[in-house]
Amino acid sequence: MGKYQWKVGTLYESRQEFKDTVAAYAVNTARNIKFKKCDLVRVRAVCQKGCPFWLYAHRVGEESTWQLRSMNLQHTCMQTHRVGIMHSKWLGSQFKKKVESNPKIKVKELVAKAHKKWNLTVTKAMAAKTKQEALSQIQGTFREQYKRINDYCHELLRTNPGSTVILKEVIHPVNGPELWERTQYDDVIPPPYRRPSHRPAKKRKRGAADEDNRSQTHLSRRGEVQRCSNCGGVGHKKSGCSQPKKRAQSSTKRAKKNAPKLAPGQTAWGERKRNTTPSPTNLPASHTRKTPTRPKKHEARPTTEAPQPKKASTKPRKHPLSPTSWPRPRTRLHLLQPPPATNSLLASHL
Repeated sequence: MGKYQWKVGTLYESRQEFKDTVAAYAVNTARNIKFKKCDLVRVRAVCQKGCPFWLYAHRVGEESTWQLRSMNLQHTCMQTHRVGIMHSKWLGSQFKKKVESNPKIKVKELVAKAHKKWNLTVTKAMAAKTKQEALSQIQGTFREQYKRINDYCHELLRTNPGSTVILKEVIHPVNGPELWERTQYDDVIPPPYRRPSHRPAKKRKRGAADEDNRSQTHLSRRGEVQRCSNCGGVGHKKSGCSQPKKRAQSSTKRAKKNAPKLAPGQTAWGERKRNTTPSPTNLPASHTRKTPTRPKKHEARPTTEAPQPKKASTKPRKHPLSPTSWPRPRTRLHLLQPPPATNSLLASHL
């Protein structure tokens, strides 16, 4: 099938025949071809994205035949080990002879046969469906065989003259509901269906013989006395208790009991109570208190005189000054000035 000659104008008996031909071409050439358009009038097969290959077939008038109208057989894609349009029916027709010779063939053998013949990957599920499809094509379906049971008896009598064939259980055909005779009885109306308000139950109700089939992971509460946590009564729960709820009262009592002792003037959150005395603005004039004010800083006035150098202190220091501790000149004028008096002290120490 890999050397199949595609020709424009080729006629096919049906659409399925054209699709099977495309599938056989895709399997033999290991191309991932798919049907981009497939309806009752036209079929268009394309390859992977970026590949210019296409096949276009159209239905001929009102007939059941189909005709190949246009095509482009050039491929620019790589071959693949998985073909999407390969289905179980086509594989069943290919392995029909092999399954007919050995109806008990294993699924692994079909997978190996497909890999050896076409170098393609076939899953076990598809191989199992392929085997079932091949057996259905060989033996026919169960319903079709049951319909021709009388033909089978006639064939036995024809091939074996003088023999007798008897059908023990004969089911006579019955007319449809439209041909049934009307009786004097009224029509039976089914009971009304009411949708339950709760979620449908997943587990059925256990019977007397199902007591042993209990859960092995959860402890059963069967036989325990049900007691209400609100009133202490037996036979109901807190949700169905008719007594007033005691949760609010018990919570307030428990809060008062567990409340810590507070120091005078301290709240429950550890803060001090706010001073409730009147503010200074509300006090009379005799009780007003003046707040101290900071002295204002005098701003330095700008002067036009040149800054004078600071006088060096004559007090001796504990440690002699090293040349690295000398003040670094900021301007070139400092280089022309004599060194400070501290140098003489350094020389005397040395």
